[in-house]
Amino acid sequence: MGDDFYDMPTWFKEGTAEFIPGADERLKIDGLANAKARAKQLINGAAWSGTSLDYSAAYLAVKVAASNLSGVNSFKDILSDIKNSDDSGDNTIQAILGRTTFGDITDFENAIDAASFDLDDDDVGSISGSAHGGSSKNAKDVIPTGGLNDNPTNFNVIFPTSISFSASLKIQLGANIGQTMDIDLFSVNSGSLGLGSVNVTTAPQEAITKFDDAIKSISTKRANLGAVQNRLEHALAVNENTQENLTASESRIRDVDMAKEMMAFSKKNILTQAAQAILAQANQQPQGVLQLLR
Repeated sequence: MGDDFYDMPTWFKEGTAEFIPGADERLKIDGLANAKARAKQLINGAAWSGTSLDYSAAYLAVKVAASNLSGVNSFKDILSDIKNSDDSGDNTIQAILGRTTFGDITDFENAIDAASFDLDDDDVGSISGSAHGGSSKNAKDVIPTGGLNDNPTNFNVIFPTSISFSASLKIQLGANIGQTMDIDLFSVNSGSLGLGSVNVTTAPQEAITKFDDAIKSISTKRANLGAVQNRLEHALAVNENTQENLTASESRIRDVDMAKEMMAFSKKNILTQAAQAILAQANQQPQGVLQLLR
């Protein structure tokens, strides 16, 4: 298999991820004309920059491809062709052209230019929405968060009915046990600030007092969070200093090991040279005797 997830261009991966739940709202904000221009750049190999416009353009390109499938082909067939490709490199465009009515990439570009979508309706343009034979689905309906009856085995799925928080949050500051810090959490809403029943028409003075108390409460909580931030910054500085010291210690240990190895190497060289000198002297004596015999 030549093409896998990593061979696909980023625009196709991100566009598919946007296409599944739908991204008409993003496309409307970024502008259809801008997305068309950027989509044509992306399918021709432009670098991915990760901006909101890039995501809108990628979504538009994938949506146009899915809207121009030929015969009984489906979008899953495009993914299967990419997966089953037996040569290396990116074959995304070839897979799209093979399953759509596009004869070449120019036809793909022309289809992007001609694309027209209703971006003002409630449907977000998901793969299961009204644009693809399903019912109209808004951002809330496209991914349901309730009504699950068939829970997976050994799992108990509980959907929250309200938002709650713990009284404190414990975080680890250092590498050793006990090096933690508790951060006190607090609720900030109209009820906790005493502003749930403010009436500026019938009781303006009381309302002003409540607003002042709420501001004081928020200021106190901001001061507490500022103190926590200072402690975290100090802990970060300590950890960075510890890391620097450990790195320096490791470097010195490596230097000592290197010096030891160099000493052993020099010792071996000296012994080798001495052995060679002794061997040379030993060879000179029999050679001298041979000279006398001649």
